[in-house]
Amino acid sequence: MRPFDVTTGTAGNPVVVTHGGGRTPLWRGDGKEIYYLTTDGTATALDVKTAATFTVGAPKPLFTVPSAVLFWDVSPDGTRFLMPVPGS
Repeated sequence: MRPFDVTTGTAGNPVVVTHGGGRTPLWRGDGKEIYYLTTDGTATALDVKTAATFTVGAPKPLFTVPSAVLFWDVSPDGTRFLMPVPGS
């Protein structure tokens, strides 16, 4: 993640939000959570506070994602996830 200054159009220094790595991050519609896939394929949530400073909470594992999933999406309220899965 990087802070962005809309008045100058510049990006700030990166902010590390996970120490174990992750891919395909998604923001909840209200900006209070970030979802990402861990390297072992677990969908994970992080609480986010963006007031005066940017802070994140502890990772919360949600569920295991099928290994073939390369992209996904989340509903604006963070209650539903959409991803393609192989047919049977």
